Amino acid sequence: SYRQIIVIGYMRNIIIQTSDGVNGSPHLKMLDLTAPIVEKYSDIFGYEYYRWDGIKVNPNGKRWFAIYNKAFLFDEIYKRGGYDWIILLDCDSFISTHKIDFLKNTLDSASGKLVASTMVGGHDEWWCIDGNTIFINVKHENSQLLIENWLDRTLKMYDWDDPLFGLVGPGDNVAHYTVGLDNEMVPFHNILAEFDSNKFPIHYMNRKSGYNEDGHEISLVFDDYIRHYGRYNETYLIEERIEQIKRGIDFFIDKGDLII
Repeated sequence: SYRQIIVIGYMRNIIIQTSDGVNGSPHLKMLDLTAPIVEKYSDIFGYEYYRWDGIKVNPNGKRWFAIYNKAFLFDEIYKRGGYDWIILLDCDSFISTHKIDFLKNTLDSASGKLVASTMVGGHDEWWCIDGNTIFINVKHENSQLLIENWLDRTLKMYDWDDPLFGLVGPGDNVAHYTVGLDNEMVPFHNILAEFDSNKFPIHYMNRKSGYNEDGHEISLVFDDYIRHYGRYNETYLIEERIEQIKRGIDFFIDKGDLII
């Protein structure tokens, strides 16, 4: 089939998404909306798709622990072997077109780089990349060093089995629990910062702030092909974000850009 020719004969790439998997949780609701859209794109253009719901660091832990799933999933898929690129999209992100394989140009442009991502807004340190959309080139000579250290440092961040840890966390109306800057990315940033950009070269992707169909600020990657409905302020409640995602998907279905 066409898909087999792309995956086996050319490159084997996988797109991953994750949520806490807690029944009724806002992030599970988000992923239930975005996953079918991203998976359809994967099917059309020959990417594998992997969704994982749950809490990797401690299955019995707090719901917000799921933001650390990223390090575990990259390590898990790296150890499977056989992939070229691992691409992560947050649960509150979806792809807005099923007509164009826009990722291919980025993967071609990023050939030889270890990581492709966008910069965190307001920061200019070379290593300060965003955790919402991350590409890692598994074939790069330093991919194992980065991925295994990211997981190891994540495991050592806290005493994840302490039943008292994390009792004071956000309510269901808050997007996620953060301590400082993108807390789940702190180990990742620290690893990059300890070396240099020659050892861990990064391809910086285009991202801009824009507005969705209802006038709320969102993050646009690849000129609008990846739409991230993140939390921009404390008054932007998570249930409202879920409704924004629903309306955004419906908008692109009505335009004919998404296939259901």
